Amino acid sequence: MDRRLRGLNPDAQLIQLHGILGRAKRTYGLAGNAASEVEKFQQTSSGDIEVFSPEEIWGLVRAADNEQDAAVLLTAAFTGLRMGELLALRWRDLDFASNVVRVRASYYLGQLTTPKSGKVRAVPLAPAVATALAQFDRVCHQRLMAKLAGRIHDRRVLVLIGRLIRAKVVLPDGVVIANEQGVPQGSPLSPLLSNIVLDEFDRALVRRGHRFVRYADDCNVYVRSERAGQRVMASLAGFIEGRLRLTINQEKSAVARPEDRHFLGFRLRRDPRTGTVEVLLSQRTMRNAMDRIRQLTPRNWGDSVDRCIASINAWLRRWHGFFGVASVSEIQMMRKIDGHIRRRLRAIILRHWKRRRTIARKLIALGVRRESAWRQIYQGRKSWWALSHTHAVDNGLRRAFFAQRGLISVVDMHRAKRQPRRRPRIAKAGAMG
Repeated sequence: MDRRLRGLNPDAQLIQLHGILGRAKRTYGLAGNAASEVEKFQQTSSGDIEVFSPEEIWGLVRAADNEQDAAVLLTAAFTGLRMGELLALRWRDLDFASNVVRVRASYYLGQLTTPKSGKVRAVPLAPAVATALAQFDRVCHQRLMAKLAGRIHDRRVLVLIGRLIRAKVVLPDGVVIANEQGVPQGSPLSPLLSNIVLDEFDRALVRRGHRFVRYADDCNVYVRSERAGQRVMASLAGFIEGRLRLTINQEKSAVARPEDRHFLGFRLRRDPRTGTVEVLLSQRTMRNAMDRIRQLTPRNWGDSVDRCIASINAWLRRWHGFFGVASVSEIQMMRKIDGHIRRRLRAIILRHWKRRRTIARKLIALGVRRESAWRQIYQGRKSWWALSHTHAVDNGLRRAFFAQRGLISVVDMHRAKRQPRRRPRIAKAGAMG
């Protein structure tokens, strides 16, 4: 029996003993448990439980080796969270606005699970503790400046960068807010400073052998399966939030196929037949393009159509200068952009012509059949937008009409850019006799 109980925990030993006792009752007719009459050992308390005073706890926090350990000690002492809940705690779980800690997960037997209560609960924080934890969460500026000071020895440059990242931000409505953490968005130094902060992250990805692409704070990591993606996602999230003390945008982070993810306005898709990787436009890029076209061609455009076309051409050249690296297969999406621009311009032109009889006469002058023009223009009550897509208007204000007015086509630009260039033939000089 000693061999059977050896190596088991106390609960398992009790289960084994209960089984042996039950078998003895059934087989040998044992009346009861003989050990029940034995006097149980009464454990006496050595005294009151000694607890740390608040001053002693703050002393431990100040004596911690690093700020991460100090934050864990502070949270454990003043919140009463379980060990597994402390291990699963992330900086995003601290709500400084409400001074609470939201317990969303817990570690049990080495696995991340839900809390013991089965639901998310909010644990209040004392104001002094919340203030201290907030200061720990905002040391990213200090860490960034420390990394810069290791390479930059000119104090004037360091002071200038420090003022830049701590400069207040003015919102469009005029509200001024303080920038206490992070790097200001839209700044020329933002990609450079992001590279400095995430250099350790890049080295970790290379050390682990991952295939990835990153620009500033946008990063895609490519794996072979969804299960591997979930595992790598959890591992990298722990590294970023635990080691780098950065916050991950959960709304923009996901495990999905490359063609479903947006990266700098593009999507990547691998052709299963040829094995080549195609660069596609993302859905967000198309939505932004359509929104920008609506801004450039408002319904109440009061200037000339030529001025509107000039502003569209300027935007199209800039847009294609960036998205022109897309594959040839994206010409169909670019046709939608060209068609949307022409329809918006047709609606503006019809509104400038105002009267229906003027619209019909203009369309007849542009080559539309007389019966078709009068019938479709006077048929029912239609808005300018609905009228801009009738057969007569499409035939009168066709693509050649806008080309004569100077409107460029993004499809033509893309074909000219993606068309392979041929080497000019050099005539060989004949031998002289």
